[in-house]
Amino acid sequence: MDTSKKSLLDKQKLNKDRTSYNSISAISESLISTSPTIDKLSTWVAVGSAAVVSLVITNVDKMAKFYSNEHIKILMICLAISLLFALLQKYFAMKCSLSLIVVDEMKNRLSPILEKYQEETSNIQKELTDSGLKIENDFSVTKALEDFQKMLPWYAGISLSRSLKRNKKNVKISHVNRVVNHFWQSFFMSAQFLLLIIFVFMSAFLI
Repeated sequence: MDTSKKSLLDKQKLNKDRTSYNSISAISESLISTSPTIDKLSTWVAVGSAAVVSLVITNVDKMAKFYSNEHIKILMICLAISLLFALLQKYFAMKCSLSLIVVDEMKNRLSPILEKYQEETSNIQKELTDSGLKIENDFSVTKALEDFQKMLPWYAGISLSRSLKRNKKNVKISHVNRVVNHFWQSFFMSAQFLLLIIFVFMSAFLI
């Protein structure tokens, strides 16, 4: 296979890999964009649970006429765990939200910089064509991140270094992490909602 054909095949492979990565990025970001809606629903459920807890505490003597102490404890435990799940949901919602903010900011700030770099590199290469010289396009965002890492405190640098190593092994790891965070957010919201439903049914059947 001659050099020109090999170069074209390499470009096609690079184009295919880039398209695959961008597609995964678009899908994961579309999925995570539902995070605020899930968080809002969870907040409503948490507010309802907190209101019920407050009502139970202030009227526990009246509830004792209809429920045994054990039953009241069980009902309160359901609400307490539901509120705990609400906090966990909020934690993963925050991680999803921050990841989206970082992605948007990086796109908005890095895209013009990279476009300008490519444009200037192309212009310089055209000027040097007659001289038989060629510029190696060796700029890497990863290298920029490594330089940025040196500016951070040692503990933050270690964390970033681990992230960079994981990204080198699997460039899709950041999208995997976002999807996993979204999964746990959805899981805890569902569990929170389920416990509130259990509380309602138990309240009815334990009388």
